[in-house]
Amino acid sequence: MDVTWGAHASDFESRHARDIVEGPTEYVNHGFKNEVNSFVKLGFAVGRWRHYGDVQVRWARFRFDGDLELGSVDWTFFNPKIGTRYALGGGVTAYASIGLAGREPARSDMLQGQDNPSVVYDLSAVKPEEVVNVEAGLEWSRPGLTLRANGYSMAFRNEIAQTGELSEVGLPLRRNVDRSARRGVEVDVTWQPVRSLQVRHSATYSYNRIRSWTQSYDVYDDTGAWTGATSVTHDNVVPLLTPAVLVSLAAEYSPARWFSAGAAGRYVGAAHLDNTNSADFRAPGFFGLDADASFSLARLVPATAGAAPRLRVQVTNLLDNHRMFPSGYTATSTSCWTQPAGCSPAGTRYYYPQATRSVVVGVGHEILT
Repeated sequence: MDVTWGAHASDFESRHARDIVEGPTEYVNHGFKNEVNSFVKLGFAVGRWRHYGDVQVRWARFRFDGDLELGSVDWTFFNPKIGTRYALGGGVTAYASIGLAGREPARSDMLQGQDNPSVVYDLSAVKPEEVVNVEAGLEWSRPGLTLRANGYSMAFRNEIAQTGELSEVGLPLRRNVDRSARRGVEVDVTWQPVRSLQVRHSATYSYNRIRSWTQSYDVYDDTGAWTGATSVTHDNVVPLLTPAVLVSLAAEYSPARWFSAGAAGRYVGAAHLDNTNSADFRAPGFFGLDADASFSLARLVPATAGAAPRLRVQVTNLLDNHRMFPSGYTATSTSCWTQPAGCSPAGTRYYYPQATRSVVVGVGHEILT
């Protein structure tokens, strides 16, 4: 049996300002965040069983100090978790766990993305989110091969979800959704057929849903003039930026101490840029391949102080893929050409692309033993 107890306390202050070059400071405000928590972890073994559990009590408070009086808000969380692991024999182990966790909204959530609030916001308007996470899995290990399969189900209440929009200072906007879930299977494989070669594979297949999402739209007429706002409710939608498939495969080859080389490829499935699940607002799936190699220079440069130089070359996006968009956002509107019944959503997709092919060459030192 083993028991671990711990405690943590922190006091944080941030300064937010817009300073004009060779001019007056436009605004200054401060945010204060205090936190105190304590936890206990317990684990004990009985035969082939290994049981474990932990519980945390956490208190946090946020206070805003600026031109407007917003006051403060505080939260208290009770986060328990229990689990067990059983050795079936033959290198096979089964495990399962269940836990509850909660977290508070961020400063940008409470201030609706504004760096310096222009209206008096209710700091408690965005509720803290809670999630119940259930996991179960199997692990099989033998010399040169390890297989892991893990299933999970995360049921959220008041999840603080992104809307797909950005604030005036570029912060992602988020708000509560009543019910949502993220479920999936994770697979990890590590294979070492010979001492000089190791292959690693991982994959995640997930089913993610928000039960109900209400999207707000600005309405414009056929002249481009703003005429008002409307909203549409979408049911059982996939959360934005949550691809259903993630797959990676990597290999590392080290035939001798003086040389090693490796490559890693990953596939990321298509993802939505907002929570309406419109086919017009999607980031396409993509594949990326990276490679690296290192060479010892000990034969060319004498070792000093028991260390020898080593040359490393790393190539990112080896295939020079120009359409790798892991993230993005949207600007949506509704155009009404004749009457409200004829309104149709419209907007623009914005992507954050990954860099094209890049090469990094560096020289470091390795310790000779």
